[in-house]
Amino acid sequence: MIAVIQTIPERYEHAQKQSVELGLHTSIYTDKDKDGPFKAFIETLRQIPSNGEYRLHMQDDLILCDDLKEYLPHLEQEMDNKGIDLLSLFAPRRKHIKEQYDAGKRIGTFPNFLWMQSVVMSPSFVDKLLYHAHQYDDKHDDTYVAAVLSFYKIKAYVHLPSLVQHNITILSSMKHANNEKRTSELFEKDFVTKWKAGKV
Repeated sequence: MIAVIQTIPERYEHAQKQSVELGLHTSIYTDKDKDGPFKAFIETLRQIPSNGEYRLHMQDDLILCDDLKEYLPHLEQEMDNKGIDLLSLFAPRRKHIKEQYDAGKRIGTFPNFLWMQSVVMSPSFVDKLLYHAHQYDDKHDDTYVAAVLSFYKIKAYVHLPSLVQHNITILSSMKHANNEKRTSELFEKDFVTKWKAGKV
């Protein structure tokens, strides 16, 4: 699995710190021209190729759960076994998602996909995203991903609990209001620690 962080120049230091926190070799793509999330996302895919590997794509304003790197090989295997092409590691505040969490599901379905904080993508889905990029004209990366999912009738999934948290102390580059609604109520910083100990 390759790990990539998408950032802009003034948030590069945040991306660097996040890379160190992850503890894996992480490529950082910096959108110097600030052409918008969609164009930067596609350039990230083009300039940092997956080369047939699963891809952890992250934004630059995350709090990661402890020891996430140790859990990634398990996630990749689970995605491969279950034929999952897109898995969000961020669980937003949605009733449907909370109900699945309360029911004890580890992998839940995303009712619609509109969050790009941290996702793992299969090699074939990355290829699909690149193939259709020239057909799309919008500034948003999340709506593009949703459109490609819809075109291929591919389901999006979410890991429960959330393995990352949206760090709202970092100002939004898209001028979104940084409030509790943009965080996950299901973030468990010690999830992997408990998983390694066989407690979950």
